[in-house]
Amino acid sequence: MPLTEPFAEVEGVLELRTLVEDPQGGDEPVVDREYEPPVDMVVFQREFRYDTLPEDFCQKDRYTGYQKIFYCLVCSVELKGPPTLASHVKGTKHCKKVLEYKRRRFGITEEEDKVGKPEKKKEKKYAANHGKDITLFDRVPLREHLESEKYRSMPALGLEFIEEYIGDRPGDVRQYTCTLEAPGCDNVWGGSYCLVNHLCGNKMKHNRNYLVHVAKIPGADCMTKDKVLEAAIEQEAKLRGPGEERDYEVITVSRDQKRYRELRDRPPNYNPRAEKLKEKRGLSSGGGGGQERGGRDRGGPSDSRKRQGTQEDDGASRGIPGGSANANLQPLGKKPRDRSPEERGWDKKNADLMIEKLDNLQLKIEHLHGVITRSGSDELKEIATEALRYGQYR
Repeated sequence: MPLTEPFAEVEGVLELRTLVEDPQGGDEPVVDREYEPPVDMVVFQREFRYDTLPEDFCQKDRYTGYQKIFYCLVCSVELKGPPTLASHVKGTKHCKKVLEYKRRRFGITEEEDKVGKPEKKKEKKYAANHGKDITLFDRVPLREHLESEKYRSMPALGLEFIEEYIGDRPGDVRQYTCTLEAPGCDNVWGGSYCLVNHLCGNKMKHNRNYLVHVAKIPGADCMTKDKVLEAAIEQEAKLRGPGEERDYEVITVSRDQKRYRELRDRPPNYNPRAEKLKEKRGLSSGGGGGQERGGRDRGGPSDSRKRQGTQEDDGASRGIPGGSANANLQPLGKKPRDRSPEERGWDKKNADLMIEKLDNLQLKIEHLHGVITRSGSDELKEIATEALRYGQYR
């Protein structure tokens, strides 16, 4: 290994040690501090007569039992070889500790160390574009990304589900969205770099969803990422046209400025799936025609008094104590009769599942109660019987 760059610039960072067999008969070798004491790395680099370190420099001598090693004083790490030494001194943690050591040794504070040094600004290599800054990667159209050397050999199924929106100004960055109705695809939107990572990324969500919901390949939802990649490559080979070129004409291109601005101005925490659910349940804002959110009639003071009087009468007729006071209490959420058939079916399914789990838990409790009863301890039997009595849920 060539010694073109110093491994240590100041003393007290690295040193060369010699390990010998323990004179007291121990299994671990010890540092020889009598015949060959440790040498600081700065002194070793200055007095070493050769320009390179041999690869077997730290190999143990089988005749004498001696072994040379490098030791990092600031990290407290043994380095048993020149390659390990070269890799360690370039590490981030080692460099930070060396910098702190230099400040302590020379009495320099962190503020004084920054004087005269320009501030380093971290440049973002890319942005996912979910409401973030636009970068150079997003100014490249999606088709050019897919035709690049990096993504040309990667499968990109379902391009017909991609929508591209173009702004009316020359500097506008194109916006994209995925319309495949599947988890992981129905909430994807952003610039071209975001979409190319969605189509060809390591997570393989889009390709998996295409294989499951469009190609209808059995077992695709249980495949590993490697299997999904193989199946996607095979599926795309069937769909590609002559000359093994992708059909980019299936991408929907639109100049709808209203939709373009809506995609461009979305906040970072926007969730299209949640918005669709709100619209489905009738909770989306902006309802008009004399209705509030949820589709209730606004009405006037007379309607309010009429509803209140009806509630008081209903409370009195049902025998509710303090009918007028209790009539103003509104139930949380939707009433069962106001819920859709799908929501009621979902509730029934979960309730049946919960009852099944409770039944299994009841059987386990009864089994444990029988085990405890056969154990022979009267006190334990009494405790188990009491616990079983309180554990009944029916």
